[in-house]
Parts: sequence; C-alpha cells; structure tokens
Amino acid sequence: MEPAKNHIRIVKVNNQPVIRGTDITVSQILTDIAQGASPVQILERFPVLTPADISATLKYAAAVIDDLSFEPDSAGSETPVGTSEDINVVPAPPVTPVFSNQVLVVDDLAPNRRLTELMFLGTEFDLSLVASGEEALALAQQEPPLMVLSDIQMPGMSGFELCEQLKADARTKNVAIILITAHHANVKKISQGLDLGADDYIIRPFHRDELLARVRAVARLRRAEIEARHHAALVERRNQELELLSSLALVVGSSATEGTPLEQLFIPSLQQLPQLLDAEAIALLLPDMYRTQVFTSIVTRDGQSAVIPVPVHEEQELTPLRIQELVPDILNQALAGTASPANGAPSRNGALNISPAPGKDRPAIRSIPMADRWSTVGALAVLNKYEGAFSTSDWMLLNSVVGMITIVIENVRLWQNVQQQVENLTLLNQVGQTLNSTLDLEKLLSTTTQLVQASLDARAASVWLLDDARQELVLMASSGPNAEIVTGFRLPVDCGIAGYVAQTGHPYFCADFKQDAHHFSDVADVSHYTPGSVLCVPLLSQDRILGVVQAMRNEVNGFRPADLQLFESVASNISVAVQNANLFKEVCAFNQQLEEMVAERTRELREEQEKTLAILAGMADGLLVLDAKQCILTANTVAEAMLNFRLHDMLGHPIPSESQSHPLWRYINTITSGAEFAPDASIDLPAPLQPGEVLSIQARASQIRDETGKKIGTVIVLRDITALKEVERMKARFMAGVTHELKTPLAVLKMHADNLLTYYGRLPDQKRKELLGAMQKQIKLLEQLVEGILDLSRLDSGAVEIEFRKINLCDLIAQVLEGIRPLAEAKSLSLHWERSANSIAVMGDVSQIERVIRNLLDNAIKYTPAGGRIQIAVTSEHTAAGNCVEMRVDDTGIGIPPEAQTRVFERFYRVDPSHTVPGTGLGLSIVKEIVEAHGGTIRVESTVGQGSSFRVKLPGLKFANRA
Repeated sequence: MEPAKNHIRIVKVNNQPVIRGTDITVSQILTDIAQGASPVQILERFPVLTPADISATLKYAAAVIDDLSFEPDSAGSETPVGTSEDINVVPAPPVTPVFSNQVLVVDDLAPNRRLTELMFLGTEFDLSLVASGEEALALAQQEPPLMVLSDIQMPGMSGFELCEQLKADARTKNVAIILITAHHANVKKISQGLDLGADDYIIRPFHRDELLARVRAVARLRRAEIEARHHAALVERRNQELELLSSLALVVGSSATEGTPLEQLFIPSLQQLPQLLDAEAIALLLPDMYRTQVFTSIVTRDGQSAVIPVPVHEEQELTPLRIQELVPDILNQALAGTASPANGAPSRNGALNISPAPGKDRPAIRSIPMADRWSTVGALAVLNKYEGAFSTSDWMLLNSVVGMITIVIENVRLWQNVQQQVENLTLLNQVGQTLNSTLDLEKLLSTTTQLVQASLDARAASVWLLDDARQELVLMASSGPNAEIVTGFRLPVDCGIAGYVAQTGHPYFCADFKQDAHHFSDVADVSHYTPGSVLCVPLLSQDRILGVVQAMRNEVNGFRPADLQLFESVASNISVAVQNANLFKEVCAFNQQLEEMVAERTRELREEQEKTLAILAGMADGLLVLDAKQCILTANTVAEAMLNFRLHDMLGHPIPSESQSHPLWRYINTITSGAEFAPDASIDLPAPLQPGEVLSIQARASQIRDETGKKIGTVIVLRDITALKEVERMKARFMAGVTHELKTPLAVLKMHADNLLTYYGRLPDQKRKELLGAMQKQIKLLEQLVEGILDLSRLDSGAVEIEFRKINLCDLIAQVLEGIRPLAEAKSLSLHWERSANSIAVMGDVSQIERVIRNLLDNAIKYTPAGGRIQIAVTSEHTAAGNCVEMRVDDTGIGIPPEAQTRVFERFYRVDPSHTVPGTGLGLSIVKEIVEAHGGTIRVESTVGQGSSFRVKLPGLKFANRA
C-alpha cells in the first residue's frame, strides 16, 4: 500500500506531515502515543481531531517504517499521505479520456503503403500498415485504432466491405474511416462509401498537406465524439448521485418533526448507494443516546434491507473512537445472525444474503466515520466493493452522504434543543411577568432570589447591588439556608466571586467553590453554608454594572452550560426590573416640580399666543407659519382665504396631498422641502369668486433657524398684487399696441412724402393726386387710431360721462344699418335684419350704444368675403333678476381660431397678423369697454372658415307693443 495514494488525511507542509486542515503534526500525536496516552486522551487534548485522524497517523507511521514508496512534493506543497478509516482512495479518472493516435493504413500495393508512411513521417500519428482488408479487420478488432485509411479496390475484401464490417462490430464501430481511391471519383461511389459510415473520401493523387489536413479534421471530430460520450457517462452518474443526495435532502428537511426513528429514516434514500458504489451492501451504524447498543441499518444491492440492534457488552465507555473500532465486529455479528433485539425477538437479518469476500471467510468491510460539531455520531460502511479501490468520485459521494446523514442527526438534536428552549422561554415569560408586577425595590429583590432559586433548581440564591460611593457590593436579598442572617452583608468589589464579576462584567462559572481562586469564605462562615459550585452573572444596564446575582448548588460541577444561558436571560430581566424600580423613584421625585414648571410655562405661552393672534388678525397681508416638518403652526384669516383652508382643521398637520394642485400650496411645499430656497415669488391663481379672473399673489418666505443654524420653521407672507399686475399688463399691452399701430401708417406717409419731395417735378398730376390720396387715407387711419386711443383712455379714466336714458334698440339698429349699407353693398354682402314685433328698449347712452352697433357691423363687413351674409337679431328675455336684451351679429366671414377667441377683445389685437384687412385693432376693445360700462357682457362664438357670432347682453326695458 503506497501512502501517497492511499492516505488523504495527512499532508506535507514545509516537509512536515500534518493533519489536513490543522497545524497538528504527526510527530505530536506519535509522541503522545509513545508516552502512553490513549486515543480518547489525545482527542481531548486536540478537539479538532477525529478518530480517523489518529488511525491515519498510525498507518502513515507504519508505512514509513516499512519503507514504502512515498516521495513528498516540494516544500510548502500539500501531498495526501493519510487515510480515512479503512478506505482506499485512488485518483479520480481524468475529466477527458486518453486518446489514441494509432492510424491503420490498408492498401494492397506496397508502394502506396510506403508513400503513405512517408507522408506521416514527423506527425503526431503512429502508423500500422497492412496489405488486405481481412488483416486490417482482425487487427482493428484486437486493438481498435483511432482511424483506418483504406484503399477501396483490393483483392478479397474491398474497402467498402471493410468499412461495412468495422461499423457492424460493436468493438470497432466508433473507429474513424477514410476511404482512398483513384478509380471511383463519381458521386455515386462517394455516396456509397459515406452511407456505409466512412468519415471522408480522398481521390488519388493527393498532396501530403491535403491528406494530413483531412486526417486531422476527422481525428478532431472522432475525439470530440469520444469525449462527448465520456462526459455523458459522467453526467449520468452525477445525475444518479444528485438523485440520491436530493432524496437525502428531503430527509434533512423533515427529520426534525416526523418522529421516525433514525435507524429507519435513511433506508429508502440509501437504496441507490450500493449500485453507485458498485458494492454488495451499505450499512449505517448509529449508537443510541445511551451508547449501550448500535442500530445497524443494512441496504443490499438487490433491494433488501434490515435494521438490526446490536448490544455492546463492553465495560469501557462507548466513545466515538471505540464505535469506529467496533464497526467490523458489529457488522459481522449482524450478518451472522448472532445479534438480537433487546426485547428477545428474532433478528431480521436472516433475509440478507451477503457472501464473504473472495478468498475470505467474511465480507470485506470499509467504513467512514460520521461526526457533527460535538462528537462522532456513528459510521457508514461499504461491504464487498467489487472494484476494490475507491475513486475520488466515490469518496466525494460518500462524504456528501455522510454529511447529509450527519445533518439529519444534528437536526434531531437541534429539535430537542428547541423544545428545551421553548421550556426556558416559558419560564422566562413567567419571570418577566412576576418582576414587572411591582416597582417596590425591596419586594422586587426578595421575589428575584426566589425566582432564581426555582428556575435553576438551586440550593441558594442572592442579589448584590453595587454601592458606587463606597465601592462595595451590598447583599440586598437572598434565599436558602440562613438567608436572613447574611442580608445586608457588605463585600469589597475586589473580593470574592461576586466582586470579580462586578469588576469584569463577565459571567463566572465556579465548578468547585473551595478550590476556586476567587474563593471568599466570610459569607459562607456567616451563613453557615458552603456551596459546591457557584454560577454568578452581572446585572447590567446600558454597560453600567448595577450588581450581580448568584445561584449555588451543593454538588461540585453542579451547573451545565445550558444553565448559564438560562441564568443570563433571567439576569437580564432582573436588570431591567431593578433599573425600572430606580427610575420610578426618580420620576416620583421630579413629578411635582415638572407639573409646576408646566403650569407656569402654559400661562406664559397663553399670553404670548393672545398677543400674536391679535397682531395677525390686524394684518392686511396673509401670514402662514410652518415648523421644520412642514406642519402648520398658525395663519391669519387673509392667508386662510388665499389658500382656501381653515386653520382650525389643519393646525398641527402637514400640508395635505390633495392641496398640491393649488399654485400657492405648491410654492410653499417647494420652498419648505426643496433643495433650493426661493424667498420671493409671484404666483397667479384663479380668483375664487370671479370665474375667469386671475389673482396675482406676491409670496415672500423667510426661514427661521436656531442658534446652531438648524432650520426650525418657515414664515411666509402673502400679498395680493392683482391690481398692480393688471395695471402693468395693461400699460405694457397699450404701449406695444400703440407703437405697432402707429408705425405702419407713419411709414407709409414718410414713403409717399419722400417720393413727392424727390420726384414732384417729374410726376404727372394724376400720380401726385394718387400719392396725396394715399397719404390722406393714412392720415385718416391715424386720426381713427388716435381717436380710438383717446376714447379708450377716456373710458379707462372715467372721463366719459354716460347719460343713461331709454333707447329703442330696434330703431337705433335700423338707423345704423341705413348708414352702413352702402359699405356692405360695395363688397356684395347681404344684410339681414329681423326686427322684433315688440319694441325692445335698453337703458344707456345713445351715442355709445350706436358706436357698439356700428363697430360690430363694421368688423363683420371687413372680415366677410364678397357674396357673404351678415345677420342682426335682437331678443328680449324676462328673468327673475329682470329683463335682459341680447343683440346678435352673425356673419359668414373667415372665422376666428379657438386660441384667438379669448383675445379678440384685447387692444390692438388682430386675427389677421398680416394686416391685409384695414383697421386699428381697437374696435372690439372699445365695444367691450362700452358694454361693460353699461353693465352688460359680450362674447363670441366662431368656426374657422364658417363665420362668427358676436352676442351682446344688456339690461333691458320692455316698451309697449308697436301696434
């Protein structure tokens, strides 16, 4: 047996053999063995080792003594030199198979064979030359080559026949074949050879490079096929392994709660393992929790299974190492039928027919240990592996199976621990409820010691609190023997177990009180009670030591690690209860003082609030105050009206999300939550009581900061500047309109005047008259423009006095129509006037109403193409508010686009931007001013290309019937 091949637990590091995964050398273990140490003692000294590591060390030492071949790698490398228990491991098969370079050349002509041999000189291929197909077939069946190069026309067996024979034989069907000929260059013969399974077809004469290129191409394809089949076999085995591991994974997930005995839990999943390992049987050996017997679960290759309990009649304790040593004996007892269950019933191994290994009187057994985080929990054994040695793949599979089985066993153990934790949590809940039921410190501490004594099943318990001023621990409460005598005992913080824990802040476990270095006998002398073991934990509150709590038992080593965990949880509850009791006293002391301070401060705040509210109520501007979280602190009535909210409903609340559509709220939200602060802004928003009107609000914000510069709030002042904005807009529009409208006629006048001055003597009289007429026309247009501007100015300033009197609107319309009809007839326009049967009257200024009618008709004539129609209609309507008169002027003109309909009444605005239609752009604006001055309204409805309809509504009076 070669150590380098058969051992994997020992590696060479710097030419020193060490246990894999540790820094423990083989020499350390051998030294302990030479000094008489038992395996158990070695495992206790080196907890990271397993029994298999010790076994591997001994086998390695034996191999070295026997001078077996073993050559370590260079210094610093790791070379396997150890083994798991009785398992032989061989290197894993290569990932890709080893390929042959053997090429078999078949040709009945010696010159051709010699020529081919010369062509292959210096290549990677090895040639075998034969003269007949029969000889080639026999040689290929004996040792299949990589490829056969065969001539087709040969005496006896032809190349086609050789190809057919090779492909029909299972041993040679995967051999590549290239057919070579100089006589069959036709497509039919080539197809025949390829159909028989040939990989290529070469026609003589050929060049050496061509031949080698084709041979290499076919070789690459053949090797790829071989490699693919090899990988397919590996994948199939891997799938079987994964299926087995998946089955075990399901067991891992359900093992903790199903309650199935461990010895029966794994049998269904292990059914596949004998076939995968090519073994006769697999055995799982699990000792019971008391280690008095080993349950042996056996699964055979043909599907048989049995669970056999084997008693262990050993005076020596059944340690993990001992379990490993007993694996062969336990299995042989089970298979021989000598083992019987504890209840005396016959064993179930009679149905298992496992034959001994060849040349032996009992089966060949190889085992692998199973260890969790605490100890070895059993072993997995392989019986009669047919191949003898284990491959790396077998070893990896076994390790995976062992790992999963170990996890299941660990899950069961964890489940038991969980149940114990549930019991502990129930106890802690009771402790917490009891401690939280009182804030009286003396009663609390007395209850605490009783709870500690009961929860840990202790003989005595005590609570010590730290006196910071005197640096002493005071025994505040105790339970147990003579507890009343020691209550009030003072202990310096540098003495005893309690003092040590108070100084370090760490729990302390005293296994033997009398032998402990921190032993302090004064308390024991006073109480006349000396414990065997002590468990002491600190009482902590935010990393501050409040004191310590102790539990004591009579026996040495009386406490377990689980007791410490439970005790720490109980101590945590005690710390909280003690801290709460101390805080309760402090709260009671400050309570009265705080109430007086609050009452005084409330009175001061109430006075300040009353003053502030009085100031805010008298402000003409809106005021809004927000805190740092954008919650509303206060606002005056002006701000409530502007922002459309009630302070009573939103006081102390953030800006509601539904208010984000309001422009002012959006600005407020931006300046309070945005990254950039904009202290001033002007916002336009719809007037709440005037549809279609716009309010202009000037908002000014100021951030309030504390002495550290941190923002604590925002003050926002809102001022209504609608009137100022409107004046500015009117001024801007007026100036722009006047400038634009004056510019055109003045330019025309200047051009004509320049022409007259320059060319007057050379111009005929007719041309001079035309230029003067054009100048007179522009002067008239300027007069109309100036007159319109003056009229608008008088209307704006209120200089025009309106003389209200009754006007017969129908008569006035008829009068205006007579004067304007020639203009309509000049453009071939038809005027239609449907006079009402009743006389309709309005209250107003005759000249102003006449101007409204004239401007509307003049506007219709200008923008209606020749042949169009203009219609006037007047109707009267009686409503609850009084009589209303509506005058309509409809035309079939060019129409007004929708986007321009809201602007046609603006000064100097014209639908025709090219000014092809003469006019000043003031007619409709004058109409609007006059109508509104009379308490009426005007609106327009229009469709582009179809015409427009202007509707004027005025307050009316009803005259008597004309009849």
